[in-house]
Formats: sequence, C-alpha cells, structure tokens
Amino acid sequence: MDIHSSIEEYLGAKQNAITSSTYAWYERFLGYFDVRCAHHRLTDLEQITAGHVQQFVADSTSTNTYTRHARAQVVKGFLNWCAQDDEMGVRKRTVERIEMPKIVQSEVELLSERDIARLMTACDKTMQPHRNRALVHILLDTGVRASELCYDSERPADEGTGLRMDNLILGRGTESFIRVMGKGLKSRTISLGQQTTMAMRKYLNRERGHSLSPYVFLSRDGDPLSVRMLQQFMNELGEYANVRNVHPHRFRHTFAVNQLLAGTSDLVLMRLMRHTTLDSTKIYVRAISQIQARNAAVSVVDQMRRKQR
Repeated sequence: MDIHSSIEEYLGAKQNAITSSTYAWYERFLGYFDVRCAHHRLTDLEQITAGHVQQFVADSTSTNTYTRHARAQVVKGFLNWCAQDDEMGVRKRTVERIEMPKIVQSEVELLSERDIARLMTACDKTMQPHRNRALVHILLDTGVRASELCYDSERPADEGTGLRMDNLILGRGTESFIRVMGKGLKSRTISLGQQTTMAMRKYLNRERGHSLSPYVFLSRDGDPLSVRMLQQFMNELGEYANVRNVHPHRFRHTFAVNQLLAGTSDLVLMRLMRHTTLDSTKIYVRAISQIQARNAAVSVVDQMRRKQR
C-alpha cells in the first residue's frame, strides 16, 4: 500500500483519539518520514525495513535523545498500526526489529533558595508585582505545566488549557487547592500552601480586579496570559534577577525534587506530576541520589590536612 496514503489514513484514525498537541507531534514526524521515504524512492509499505526506520532516526539533526526516541516511537507506532491490517503489507517481524534509541538522562536543573529569593525580589520591581509573585508561588507549590497554568493558543480551547477561576479554591489553612487539566485531558487536584494562598489573594484583590475573564492569570491588557507570554516573562525575570535559564519547567523540576526530599513517595509524586509511567518520575529519584551523593562526599585532601595539624 502507498506510504503517503497510509500515513494520511493513520492520522485520520488518530485525530479524535489523541490531543491536538500529540496529533501535531505525530503529523510532524510522519511528515518527515514520508519525505525521507520519497527521497529514497520508497513508495510502498512493503519496501520499508527496520533499517530504514533506524536510519531515519539516525539522520535527525537533533542531539536530544528524547527527540530521537520520539521519532522512532511515532514511526514504529504507525507501522505497528499498519501491521494489524493484512492488506497494508507490513510484517509484524519488521516492526519488532525496530530498536528504540537509548535515552540519555541529563541532570535535572533546579532553582536554589537563593535563586528563588532573587526572583521574588525581581517581581517587586515589575509592572504587575502581585501577579508575578503569585505565578512564582504557584509554579513552585504545585509543579504544574505551563499549559495547565496559562492559556495555550496553539491548542483548542476545549482542551481546557489554563487555570480558570472556577478551578481555583482559596480557603483557610490547607483548604486551598486548584484543579488543572493535564495532558490527555486528565484532571487532578493540587493543594496550595499558606504563602501561595496569600499571594493569590493579593493578586486577585489588588491587580486582577473584577475582570469577567474565566482565566485566573491575565496580561496587563486583561487578556488571558498565554504559555508563550509566561515563557517570555520568566526569561526576562531571570535576566533581571541574574538567575540563568529560568523557564516554567525548571519550577516543575524544583517542585518534584523538593517533594521527594520532604518524604513524598515516588508513587505519590507520579500522581502529583500526572506522569503516565513511573519511568518519568524516576528522573527525579535519580536527581535526589545525585544531590545526596554530592552532599555526602568528603574531601580526602581536607581530611588529610586536618590530621596533619
């Protein structure tokens, strides 16, 4: 069966089964694969071998092992789907022989207490200090993704991106929480600490006012704060505070590691982070081990020096 037509059929079958962001990911990588097949004069599914897929992954210009793994996963998923239909001509043996690239785990980059203090101080010098402090507080306190906190203009509104007023509950003590919609349209509830609750109250009372917008976080013009706006603001805030590489996901990393340091189990953290598998959460478990190893390390030279005194 024709490769291009098969890809179109596959994407059509997946369109209503996955989120639009995941669909865009599939469409992008399968589009690359389609072009590569055409370049090598591969027109029919029966011509594709495991080696063709491996070469497609190897030819990626990205050095990110997660991206390479995703390329392989998307194409392998497509061919596996084709293999379920005898008329398409893909053998299951071909799919089984496709080896997934190894993911190289990079060290998780965290925000230190000093970094956070600098960012908070920098917020006070911005045009919307209460909103910006509330953003920093809630990112640190909940570990939510940028699209769970702010409106994502690249995804349909019905996917529930962005924190909305009816999903923000501010009570007393431990009674405050938010409800967020994560990847795969899966919702979860996350509690807010007292300091974050206070920061949210100040923002709502002193800056947000009586806006009719359903979204919690707004721009100065009263429009929903978008994911892109949040990313740009965090980058600028980091530069102003002299803190390198400030982005929303770094707050998520900091939240996760601090949860583990406080005694939260990896299974509970998995639910808090809304990971689909424990493998994603294990990244932070390894980060804890690295931190503990660094802190436990003793300088042999310093010890020898003390003994000589």
